[in-house]
Amino acid sequence: MSGHLLAGPALGLRSSCEGVVSISGPDRPALDQGVGCDEAGLDFGTVDVGLAGGAGIDIGLTDSVDAHLGLLYTLGLTNISGFVGGSAKHRALTIRAGLGVPIG
Repeated sequence: MSGHLLAGPALGLRSSCEGVVSISGPDRPALDQGVGCDEAGLDFGTVDVGLAGGAGIDIGLTDSVDAHLGLLYTLGLTNISGFVGGSAKHRALTIRAGLGVPIG
């Protein structure tokens, strides 16, 4: 078993943007409708620069196969809000699990 730490820059690119509009009334159930950011008039940036840091462990299952477990936290530094006076930044926690098999 071995462990590792990682830290460095992070670059995020917007692949899609969608929100949910919820409409409700006193005598009506809530109606939720998904809308695209352009359709809703939301203006968010397409590129986010940030910092990432995490840790993980590798557990040898056999001579050639390892199990990998890890956590990665990403902190966005770029204000992606396109609204005057507004602020929005990404925060993400990633949990990773997988198997490592040598190639070649």
